[in-house]
Amino acid sequence: MKKTYNFWVPLCAILFSSIVFWGLLEQEMLAQEYPILWTGACLSLPLLAGYVGSHLGNAFSRSTKILFPSAHPLRLVLCLAAAFGLGAGGQVLYSLSWNEVSEEVQVVFMLDGSNSMQDFQADCQEAASTIIDSLDEHYEVQVVSFASLVLDATDFLIMDDAGKAEAITFIETMDIVGGTNFDNAFQFARQSLEGKENPAVIMLTDGDAPLSDDLISDYTAANIRVYTIRIENDFALAENVDKLIDFADASGGMDMFIEVDHGGSVDQKEILAAFDEAFASSGGLVMADRLLLAGACPEPMFVYLAVRLIVFGLFGLAAAYFHYGKLPAAYLFGNILSGMLVAVALSLTELNELAFVILMGGLLFGVLPSYREVDAHV
Repeated sequence: MKKTYNFWVPLCAILFSSIVFWGLLEQEMLAQEYPILWTGACLSLPLLAGYVGSHLGNAFSRSTKILFPSAHPLRLVLCLAAAFGLGAGGQVLYSLSWNEVSEEVQVVFMLDGSNSMQDFQADCQEAASTIIDSLDEHYEVQVVSFASLVLDATDFLIMDDAGKAEAITFIETMDIVGGTNFDNAFQFARQSLEGKENPAVIMLTDGDAPLSDDLISDYTAANIRVYTIRIENDFALAENVDKLIDFADASGGMDMFIEVDHGGSVDQKEILAAFDEAFASSGGLVMADRLLLAGACPEPMFVYLAVRLIVFGLFGLAAAYFHYGKLPAAYLFGNILSGMLVAVALSLTELNELAFVILMGGLLFGVLPSYREVDAHV
């Protein structure tokens, strides 16, 4: 019996699954707002696309018959459900915190409303709204817009559904006007946090303004942590920027910066990640950027890596069974190992989206243990 190989099958399987997977990875806001559903879809829909692609590839070779069994619809549905469940359940596990004790925290969330923020306003407002929506009731947040003076502010809001809705409405209706004055904004926040048990300030700005030494001393004495998120620009004076950085560090907080690209815009994902890190470090519990399918593992790394190894390994097994049904142990082990290799690469390297798509497409969605065909005329 003559045996040949039909390379259209793996090619179409990998191409179809990679296109769908890439498209899902691009849905950043969906990933932040509905991470469980998004992760489930990222594992199940590309698998289905790979299946469709493999059968389309087989159609290009009319004189041969591919050697994988005709799939029973129930088995396909069960495998897709298993893939979705692995993604959704894995995301839930990956979102948990094993090393942080969450406590109630009071945060003044200060957003720069000066004229220079005009080009970044939409992205900053969208990211700020998303992070507010991700918080839980460990947080009591006052949202403040400022420029040369404090423009407007909410009361302190507990981050239940009503509090989130009020904060998001405030953020979405912020005005952009005037210059920048850090002292006025920090003095307002200092007064608002008077008597609070676990106070913190998170500031987003692209501005440049002097800081009073007395104000810095007051914050340090009151144990108010300051988290500054700076959109870098070319006109800020180095001494003022350095002082703002030192202020954040001395308070027990941190400073982060976001670069402006050549087109004069900023990456909304970077703003959201900075917000998330600041809120998480302030003492509460935030999980907005702990995505199973994105980024290096947080601490303790071995725990989060173990979650990924289990999820991706089992997904490799599900992918093999989805395409072929019952397989020899060697093939199943190969797919499990392939999934684990993806998990390690994602966790230990700076894996960009293109590399991730190639790995997932080649090692999982397009991995069929054999493309051997039998000539139908023999």
